[in-house]
Amino acid sequence: MKGPCWLDIHEPQIHTSNVSWCKVEVNVTSTSTIHVIETMDPPPLTILSLAIKTLPNISTHQNEIIGIAGLVHTSFIINKSAPKPSFQSSFFGLSKPSDCIFPYDFRDAVKRRGLNVDILGTERSLLSWFLVKMLKIDPDIVIGHDVMNFDLDVMLHRITACKVAHWSRIGRLRKLNIPKTMGGGKFSDRAVASGRSLCDVKISAKELIRCRSYDLGTLAEQVLHRQRKDLPTEQIKNMFLTSDSLLWLVEHTLLDANLSLDCCYELNALPLALQI
Repeated sequence: MKGPCWLDIHEPQIHTSNVSWCKVEVNVTSTSTIHVIETMDPPPLTILSLAIKTLPNISTHQNEIIGIAGLVHTSFIINKSAPKPSFQSSFFGLSKPSDCIFPYDFRDAVKRRGLNVDILGTERSLLSWFLVKMLKIDPDIVIGHDVMNFDLDVMLHRITACKVAHWSRIGRLRKLNIPKTMGGGKFSDRAVASGRSLCDVKISAKELIRCRSYDLGTLAEQVLHRQRKDLPTEQIKNMFLTSDSLLWLVEHTLLDANLSLDCCYELNALPLALQI
């Protein structure tokens, strides 16, 4: 059975033990009671384009997450052309390094710019906030550039380090134990995001086009004919000195999510990702 598709389920029984984060769970007596409805168009999907900003901690030598951006579309149709506009809503969660403070007028600057930014005091509260977002949005597909090899891996390492509850909301199956890492200390994306499809724009681009580099800036230039200004990691901390520079950091992360999403649309990568 390959999704996304509509199912005809005979005599389902409501399941109440909550083995997943889904809104409804049902039991069936046999797989023979489940049939794919071939005559209906695929159901609308909720997609989330994700981008994060990290900052290396000099003491621990680990990447800490200071910003999480998301773009959401709740009615994406897999077999139709890309929607316009490409997303319906956005969110941004911002934390800070432990030795930095937010500029005194930053909240006012956010309001003046009209951005949807939630300001969190610590990385732990930022990660908890994000897991609540995942539960509410419940995306069918998570899109990102290097989302499999970096974003979700870093996120789960930081969730572990910060002892954040309900890590499995990244996926749809309720799990208590964090999966073991594979070679190189990385987590399996399938184990982390069970129940959601992942579309890594970097991986998809390597399969679909020839490019001198598959970093996001090069892909944006070649696929979208748009420019992306690089942000060296060593400059990120200085962004907390003024409201203007911190807003630029927020918008840069949102732009990364936007470029990933538009590259995904332009490459028609989602149908391929779902086939895999």
